[in-house]
Amino acid sequence: MPDPDRESGGSPAAADASASSQADVEQADTGAGDRDAVASQISSGAASHGQFLITSDERDAAEARLRQAVTDEVLSLEEFGDRMRLLLAAKTRGDLHRALADLPGTRAAPARTAQRGQVRPARSQGALVAILGSSETRGRWRPDRATTVVAVLGDATVDLQGAEYEDDELTINAFAMLGHVEIVVPEGIEVEMRGISILGDRTMRANAAVVAGAPVVRVDGLVLLGDITVRHPKARERFIPDDGRGPFADRLPPPTADQRADATARRLRRSRPGPARRWVGGLLVAAALALPFGWTLAADDVTGAVFGSTEHTVSATQLAAGDELSVGVPVAFGSVNVQVPEGVNVVRDGVVIFGSTSCEPCGAQVGANAPTVQIRTFGAFGSVAVTRPAGSGLQ
Repeated sequence: MPDPDRESGGSPAAADASASSQADVEQADTGAGDRDAVASQISSGAASHGQFLITSDERDAAEARLRQAVTDEVLSLEEFGDRMRLLLAAKTRGDLHRALADLPGTRAAPARTAQRGQVRPARSQGALVAILGSSETRGRWRPDRATTVVAVLGDATVDLQGAEYEDDELTINAFAMLGHVEIVVPEGIEVEMRGISILGDRTMRANAAVVAGAPVVRVDGLVLLGDITVRHPKARERFIPDDGRGPFADRLPPPTADQRADATARRLRRSRPGPARRWVGGLLVAAALALPFGWTLAADDVTGAVFGSTEHTVSATQLAAGDELSVGVPVAFGSVNVQVPEGVNVVRDGVVIFGSTSCEPCGAQVGANAPTVQIRTFGAFGSVAVTRPAGSGLQ
């Protein structure tokens, strides 16, 4: 063991530090084995994440490693004191690595990337798919230049606050069919939304002022009975990493307290027409379906088919000269064949959406005083056929 007085150069302060360090080394021998795993992580992790802040456990493990180096006579007490001062002043893993430099088992820092000045994170994602479920991407992640988001009978959420992205433009191709896609962007990011909506909504709620030089996020959306929403993060969703801000937001100045208060006031003042519009749209659709269905079901005679097929015969005994008989034929994913007797006039009204209708006797006028049969059709994804079998005339 080196002499503390000789190594300290005769300085009283250095001698006191050396004596206390010698005592601490002997006291830490029993706990050094428990910290080997943490010290190993420091030597490898500090090199690859030099900008991350260190924890108290990492600092304690590094101190134990320095004391063990003195015990093994790898470091002198003077070197130990210098490295302890570096360790006590260390804040990041890079500082911690410098305090442990050249010790056995310490690896050199890897080459830094040219774009960001640090090792890129491992997690990368170019597509997010939610089918009959939910999927979300938050925290630190790296999107592709063209990222795809798909929601089919599910919910997909993309949070760009922690996204590590160096280019000036990011394209998100979003598709929502009977599902919901939500894209969260930091305040100040310029957002452009375009696309097609079929019985769905594309909503832009990112209304904060755009910062000069901020990256551009382009959202190309296709909506079918679903919705795509772009908005700013809520208070409980704000991403706060060790450095206080997200990598994507690092390119923007942090919003001031006044700006945050103004944004909150705007959100409180802003009306929310989305749910009300959905209710009104739902009532209009229900009314549009109820009226023709009611008209069809109010007929004198009703027949129909749902996921099947049926035949209906209009009896000659139901008709007399000059009478008018209405037959309602609602159909959905099925087929109906209506047979009318000879000697009657036939008129068909109504529509079958995404289906077909045929009326063989329609347009052939039998006589002014002949009975009339009105066929009322309404439905979707089905077929209605009106025929006149031979030998079925009025008696």
